Amino acid sequence: MLDKPRNYCNVQECNSACAHHLHTIRTPHLLPFSKRQDQTEQDSPMNSPIKQTSTFLTIWLVLAAIDARADLITNGSFESTTTPAVSAGSFQNFGPGSTGIPGWTVVGAAATDVSVVSTTDVESGISYPAEQGSFWLDLTGDASNSDTEGVEQTVSTTIGDKYTLTFWVGNVDNPGLTDGPTSTVNLSINGVGGAYTNSSTNSTTLTWEQFTVPFVAPDPSVTLEFLNGAPGNDNVNGLDNVVLVDNGPASTVPEPSFLMLLGSGLLGLAGFARRRNRLTQKSV
Repeated sequence: MLDKPRNYCNVQECNSACAHHLHTIRTPHLLPFSKRQDQTEQDSPMNSPIKQTSTFLTIWLVLAAIDARADLITNGSFESTTTPAVSAGSFQNFGPGSTGIPGWTVVGAAATDVSVVSTTDVESGISYPAEQGSFWLDLTGDASNSDTEGVEQTVSTTIGDKYTLTFWVGNVDNPGLTDGPTSTVNLSINGVGGAYTNSSTNSTTLTWEQFTVPFVAPDPSVTLEFLNGAPGNDNVNGLDNVVLVDNGPASTVPEPSFLMLLGSGLLGLAGFARRRNRLTQKSV
């Protein structure tokens, strides 16, 4: 008779050994379902007072920042329907004193004007797309071209707050067709400002350049005035996508008393969290 292979065993011996091992295995201690659930809720990261407070403060600061940086300009991209309306592929002129462009008042000497132009307008092989949306403003107008014509808008501000004004200037470099070679917009903020020039060299398409002007509000309102700065032989000077945002007070460093109050509150919450954890561990 052949010897049993080493990896075989007697059935009775195996059953006895298995039963012995199963008897000696410890059953893990299981908490009742309700206790396990309570423990899970207590261990949840969102159940920490400090983390809850931190999350609330983060949400509040984000919402405050979004609200503070809302665009303050009305119809900055000249998309609102004008009176009279502008037809697709065409333009409409507005003379001094006109409020036919929503949010804006046209300024300038008599017999001057500005034009709201459709983004699909094409003349003499040159295309005039808007920087944003379907319309843009030509500060040179149509009837004349002087350095007094333009538009203005008055905006309520908070004295001492920092503001950022951005706008786009459009240019076509094609002097042979009386466009260019550069386009200049003269900006005035409550009578103080400067000139902003786009010197792009595209000769067949209106090309846009963005300018950014930061300032601190000196008064409860500011009047923004955009005037044509192009010479008399330049028949295009684009303005589009005017945006003004409030960045909050010029001094954003919190007062020392506020920092002390915030620190004391966080320390108090930390102490409360430690005491709560100790009580929880004792009750388990």
